[in-house]
Amino acid sequence: MPDPLTSLIIACVAGFLLYTAFRPQVGWFWRWQAGRVVTARVRREDALKHLHHQEYAGQPGTLESIAGVVGISTGEAAELVSELIQHGYTQLEDRGYVLTSSGRSYALQVIRAHRLWERYLADETDVDDVEIHIRAEKAEHLLTPTEADELDARLGYPRYDPHGDPIPTSDGEVEEETGTPMTRWPLDLEGRIVHLEDEPHEVYKQLLAEGLHLGEDVRILERSSNEIRFFTEEREFVVAAVVAANITLASVPEKGVVEGPFRLLSDLEQDEAGVVMGLDDACRGLTRRRLLDLGFTPGAEVVVDLTSPFGEPRAYRVRGTRIALRREQAGMVLLECV
Repeated sequence: MPDPLTSLIIACVAGFLLYTAFRPQVGWFWRWQAGRVVTARVRREDALKHLHHQEYAGQPGTLESIAGVVGISTGEAAELVSELIQHGYTQLEDRGYVLTSSGRSYALQVIRAHRLWERYLADETDVDDVEIHIRAEKAEHLLTPTEADELDARLGYPRYDPHGDPIPTSDGEVEEETGTPMTRWPLDLEGRIVHLEDEPHEVYKQLLAEGLHLGEDVRILERSSNEIRFFTEEREFVVAAVVAANITLASVPEKGVVEGPFRLLSDLEQDEAGVVMGLDDACRGLTRRRLLDLGFTPGAEVVVDLTSPFGEPRAYRVRGTRIALRREQAGMVLLECV
């Protein structure tokens, strides 16, 4: 017959283990279950993002491509795709898997959260540029659509992320991406960097190590199947063709002409008014934060209130407050053309 004390101890230990395992919300069993749910959602959202990128490239997704991006076997990818089809997010066509309208909407929500978080990290933190994409990859699965809207408003409704990608609106609208890869840009024709692709990560690290950034004007000198030689105002570069393929160029606007339907706040005359459209993408960090905090947000009306005898700083009236800015700072505020 078992010793009563031993039986009591065994019962207590067993009860403690069961309590630890199944304690509501904090028990390891429930944490394990929650982890499974999160992992499944992350895989689902990563797959939808991949299908959206494939759609933009004019190619359908395959089990192999989904498995490679998500980091699972093709068998697991088949199960994942079956789940996406059941939820109405994707469908099979002749060449592969494509998004449905609801799947596209879901994918754009994730992409919007990712790009907004990248913009936040670039403008309001000291996170190294090479880490921004990695951190946004995690945050995109945590931000709810409501939180993304709040972040969008806090940042002043930015149009592009730090790499030049357009940020989808809350309604799922996204600007068409324009430009030409450096690998196909004409020789000896000046072009402006409008996009630096941040995937794959190792290639993006090399772009950052070279010191290249958005808004820089370049001119290609030589091109071969292996490398491209080009120069900027600062120095000459020689990069591998696979790296240059991640650089997108666009035509350089004429000197003194603002690209797009904008005017610069610095160009206004005394007593002239304008409506803020946004801030230049080159305006980052504390400068961007300060301008937004001072009221230079989209839709705000600005009036040139006072000009100093020496031309600057100038005083502007925005949202009922008089603000003094140097010409360089005012040149970062973009106004609607009237």
